[in-house]
Amino acid sequence: MPSSTSRSANSVALQSRRLLAYLGAAMVAASHPVHEVEDEVRRVARFLGYPDCQVGALPTGINVALETGDPATYERSGAGLTLDQITELNSVRRQIMSGRMDEHSAITALTTLRSRKPRFGRWATILGGTVMSLGVAGIMQPGVANMLYVTIASFVVMLLLDFSSGRAMFRTLIPTVAAFTVALGAFALSANHLLIGPMRTILPGVVILLPGGMLVTGMAELAANHAVAGASRLTNGIIQLMLLAFGISVAAWVMQVPISEFANFRVSAFSSALPIIGLALMCLGIMVMDSVEWRLWPWVAGVLVATFLAQLLGQELGGSGNVSSFLGAFVASFCSSLASILQPNLPRMVAFQPSFWLIVPGALGLFSTTQLGAEPSLVLTTVISIITVLASIAMGLLFGSAAFRAVQIALEAERRRAARARRRQQINRERKRQAARPDRSAPK
Repeated sequence: MPSSTSRSANSVALQSRRLLAYLGAAMVAASHPVHEVEDEVRRVARFLGYPDCQVGALPTGINVALETGDPATYERSGAGLTLDQITELNSVRRQIMSGRMDEHSAITALTTLRSRKPRFGRWATILGGTVMSLGVAGIMQPGVANMLYVTIASFVVMLLLDFSSGRAMFRTLIPTVAAFTVALGAFALSANHLLIGPMRTILPGVVILLPGGMLVTGMAELAANHAVAGASRLTNGIIQLMLLAFGISVAAWVMQVPISEFANFRVSAFSSALPIIGLALMCLGIMVMDSVEWRLWPWVAGVLVATFLAQLLGQELGGSGNVSSFLGAFVASFCSSLASILQPNLPRMVAFQPSFWLIVPGALGLFSTTQLGAEPSLVLTTVISIITVLASIAMGLLFGSAAFRAVQIALEAERRRAARARRRQQINRERKRQAARPDRSAPK
């Protein structure tokens, strides 16, 4: 019969394993690459006293064992987290690492994380997604009729997403149904000469469904030698693109749309300030839709603005999407990491994730995939263009992270040097004070 001490040790180990599994699963749900999840879980495990913790993360869940050969716990990641929930997750992790939260309280906080209600309410979330799509339209297709249609179409898409919440079977159909609905309206308006450039109008309407983050995270995981996770994310992202493209293709078939309507045509903006207004609307929509805390708004907006400017610079320097995508991803990765250091309450992913709506690799993929239905002869060119843009973004993320890490190491070295210098000055001052004191042991 096991002793009470043994039972107590087993109970403590089980609780620690559950905590690490819940933490890792929440990080996976927050769209962290699996190599970052594994590194962070191991770091927390070392703090808890388990230096040999074994961790295996996948896009769908995580396995955790405290020692080699010990029992393991598997935890599913479940649905994705909002930026507000990611902020709470970061707070729990920081409190664990600082010793301000015990394991039982941390487990309770992590298990109730998903029940956290939207900060601004359900309808604010729907309107936030609509405003975000309108902002994307102001950047991608800044025509009056186009932006008005995107506002209506994206509101319908947000209603469909809200209706499908908790209905897994219907949610699977959402990409195709939403793409068909938005495309049907855009093609109908274009056929009646009420709208120009329908393809670039459809994309902002369904931007909330684009798997850009999934595709780029998959490429980053492949670059980090996590082939299983990277390949599965890429496959999932490509399937989502195909579902969206299928909906658009069916709408085009119903409306008998000519091939010319699939052209990548951008209307002229009625105001030179419209892209800036679009960026501001996009920032506002993301903040409201994902319930970002008020105090974090300037930081998230700052990263978005920096990413936008980097992409503009890339377009001026290279004239191609690859250079623009690389610079945008580099700046987004570097600035989001820097912001998380300057503002400890800001998780890096909260500052970084909104940048995916600007980089929009999913938009290029959807546009190219849809064109294949009209012109199958472009298959090789299309596949190469998608791969090169995704690779450019993935490399930008990796170089941005590496550059920030180099700066971080340099700053830490400088802090240590300054601390040693202060310590030497303190020792020298103490020696001078001691030397200035009279020697009381000397005879009078």
